[in-house]
Amino acid sequence: MKIVWVLVLLITSQCVVIVSGQDDSLFESEQFGIAVANGTSWRKYDVLIKEATFVREELGSSELQKSEFPKSFDRSIRLAIDWDEKIVFCLSKTQSTLQLKELFDLELIAKSKEFSRWVRYPGGKRRLEPAEMLMILMKPGLTVPDIRFVGMQPFPIAFNEGFDQQAATFQTMPSSDNVKVSRTHDTIQVAINGGESTIVRLYDVKSLMMKQMYIRLKKDGRMFLDQEISWIEKDGVFLPVSIIGEKYKPNENVTQFSSVSIMWRSVNEMLNPSLFDAKVLDDVKGLEGLVDEDLFKRGGCLNRD
Repeated sequence: MKIVWVLVLLITSQCVVIVSGQDDSLFESEQFGIAVANGTSWRKYDVLIKEATFVREELGSSELQKSEFPKSFDRSIRLAIDWDEKIVFCLSKTQSTLQLKELFDLELIAKSKEFSRWVRYPGGKRRLEPAEMLMILMKPGLTVPDIRFVGMQPFPIAFNEGFDQQAATFQTMPSSDNVKVSRTHDTIQVAINGGESTIVRLYDVKSLMMKQMYIRLKKDGRMFLDQEISWIEKDGVFLPVSIIGEKYKPNENVTQFSSVSIMWRSVNEMLNPSLFDAKVLDDVKGLEGLVDEDLFKRGGCLNRD
């Protein structure tokens, strides 16, 4: 933990020098390094992610398109991970509304130190082999977000093999002619001029965490994506706690509005061993309680209201 914090401080001081006038094109790379170091420092954590999404059809949407998109989508995800011990617990509950029909899905994945995994489907439960673990986390019906990428790319980024390898694919070095960095008393703004859009990222001066990202299309000046991020600090580590955003999907002619809250039970502390007991699969009521926001907060929450 201390080594990571020293690294952040060193990178931070370098960023301030860059912002004060050397090479704007290097700032984005250095800033990305800070975000990677921060996400990597979460060696183990237990969180409850609540996501509420509403989709609005734009004028001109066809009747076929309108029938295919859920009007609203609510999801709760309980995620407990120990990256050093390679232990993962994931419980996802989904409720969506589509043409006045309510669809519910309760799905659990748990992985023990022996790299076994259990999953509950409507038809029961079965044991999964190690080769299936990543495939389940990446399953389209589950799409568990990897919250370590918050502040690097628009939320959500799904789990993939290797955090460092995937993070490297997101890192870009645009030419200095296309990047402009400016600073106010509390915000560092990075504007990247792309071919079809302009990307703007706003960072907090003190924490250097991203607090807003938006992308504006050049063709019609329309906002393609806009996300605002809030953070808390715990023992030198920055944790995302909310993401408010909207995204326009031109191909479907719809705008998606989303509100995500991330409640932290713990970070870099021992996880509750009961989460990794296969018996938890037999207690449906208990599973419901694990994704209940009120019960989660009563049990202790770092970002308690």
